[in-house]
Amino acid sequence: LTYKRFKALLPFGLTADVRNQLRQGAEIGPVSVLLAADGGYAPGNPLEWINNLHPQLVILSTGGDQLDHQNDLMLLENLAGYSLLRTDNQGSVRISTDGIQMDVAVEKLK
Repeated sequence: LTYKRFKALLPFGLTADVRNQLRQGAEIGPVSVLLAADGGYAPGNPLEWINNLHPQLVILSTGGDQLDHQNDLMLLENLAGYSLLRTDNQGSVRISTDGIQMDVAVEKLK
């Protein structure tokens, strides 16, 4: 999704072949928001992909029990230094933009 200078990448159904065709994100370049692929499965979110996209914000949409401990730690290591919101911790995430500025709101689900 692109609007003026705002770019969000929601890689539903992303495969390793497609990531390779996109040169691990180098074809896309920096994004404002990246939704972690595969519900946060670390092999679906390799470090080179994340670094080439250089997201301002990463959203990990998952329930805490969906990630296994080893992959969770690997993904969190890959995301070190990036702003991260986890729906299992922060709740729902709402992003709005005028194409230049990005506003982020979270609401913890009860």
